[in-house]
Amino acid sequence: MIPRFGRRRSALAADNEDNALTIARESHRGESTEAYRRAVEHSEALLRLEDGWDSYKARRPSPRSIEFALSFLREAIDFFLDDGVEMPAPFLVPTLRGGVQFEWRVGNRELELEIQEPEQFLYLAVDGDEEREGPATRWRAMRLIRWVISGDEV
Repeated sequence: MIPRFGRRRSALAADNEDNALTIARESHRGESTEAYRRAVEHSEALLRLEDGWDSYKARRPSPRSIEFALSFLREAIDFFLDDGVEMPAPFLVPTLRGGVQFEWRVGNRELELEIQEPEQFLYLAVDGDEEREGPATRWRAMRLIRWVISGDEV
């Protein structure tokens, strides 16, 4: 069952709830933010890369991964705007296997969120000397972004 929230108010799901976040698709306020515009600019540069773009013969980022990553970012920005939280612009980098990675650094918190394929997230979260890493669901990825932005517990 997918909960519906009135007036675009929404809540993060638990890790075991795959589809518990509903965002109205008719409003994409995130597209007008600096964070989203900068990610789009970086993604355009990534699309121009060719296979073997580095000394390790990395694959170029796939258009599918970039499209999904930007869609995810826009929805995350929309979600956080609903809660009055402005997302700082992530740094967007290619991965060796043809995906993309968002990176945020806020204070002593750092988050690397890698997207190889749609709905496949890997993360590295650093808080001072403490590191956590592993796979993440979409909803865990959203909570990790909230954590790096605000310091709220994951």
